[in-house]
Amino acid sequence: MRAIRQLETNSPVVIDEVSEPILKDGDVLVRIEAAGVLSYHEDVLAGRLGYALPENPFTPGNDGVGIVEATGKTVVHVSVGDRVAIDPRIFARENVSEPDGMLLALTGLTVGAVEVQKLWPDGTWAEKVAVPSENVTKLPTIAGMDGVGLSRLHKFAVCYGGLSRAQLAGGDTVAVLGATGNFGSPAVPLSLAMGASKVIALGRNESVLDKLSKLSPRVFPVKLMGDPEADAAELRKIVPGGIDLGIDLIGQAKDSSGIQAVIGGLRNGGRVAIQGSMDVPLELPYGSIMARNITIIGAFMYPRDTFRKLGVLVESGALDLDCVEVHTFPLEEVNKAMQRAAEIRGLGHVVLTP
Repeated sequence: MRAIRQLETNSPVVIDEVSEPILKDGDVLVRIEAAGVLSYHEDVLAGRLGYALPENPFTPGNDGVGIVEATGKTVVHVSVGDRVAIDPRIFARENVSEPDGMLLALTGLTVGAVEVQKLWPDGTWAEKVAVPSENVTKLPTIAGMDGVGLSRLHKFAVCYGGLSRAQLAGGDTVAVLGATGNFGSPAVPLSLAMGASKVIALGRNESVLDKLSKLSPRVFPVKLMGDPEADAAELRKIVPGGIDLGIDLIGQAKDSSGIQAVIGGLRNGGRVAIQGSMDVPLELPYGSIMARNITIIGAFMYPRDTFRKLGVLVESGALDLDCVEVHTFPLEEVNKAMQRAAEIRGLGHVVLTP
């Protein structure tokens, strides 16, 4: 089969003919219809981000959608022919307090992750991939939507994790920090789909903010000025009593002014989910957080049932995937795909289509 291969770190990837994956008892073999390309994939493969990649050579690609072609002997609830979404978090299966794990073909998450990477070294940038059965979720059949269309569910997965951890409830007011970025932008339509009464989109890219404001009259764009007190005051102009919850999805923020503004704009008893990748320590207003009963929640990735829950939102009509623009590339154009993924902002999604 054809696959993209990383032969050496910081060397161009190549397309090659490789053997099909060997199926372990608890695995499923998935024929890939669409494999996601991250905005920072090129930096990861070049070694610029210090990720704990699998041993070379390997096939990159950490998520995707495809059709199950075969199942291992111990697989019960996944069948040949199912269209599934692939979750990249693979962990050792033993019942221990801190199992070793990784993000498929992207990075190890624990000290002993290399042993897990040896078991599943290759990712989704190929015609087929083998992954543990617990890492796939059967997707609904939606008229007129193929695997490429359903791959847009991956765009919403991370922010669903943060919003669900923060217990977004119908009628809540939500502030999305980093709303103009690749991970933050989908939190705006998803918050609406989950029942938010108002969604404040916080960012600096005015073009993307303008597009987000057109999603619904319940979306209120706010351009961040970098002054926590002034930005918090803007939040309170929109929601005078303070917002119910915030979610931080800024990538590689150089200062904490944004999250400080969100905390300052919370109501008494408000909560904020931290899901970004800030490069500096987070300075917190200790007394204010205590006095106002603020809850700060760490949120990494998302629950196992995320794709099932997102599928329900799409089936019900609450979440319209058409708000996300898909950019497709064949395997042969993987370098163009990585460049495009690095360029786009907001509600865009880049996939390889083997």
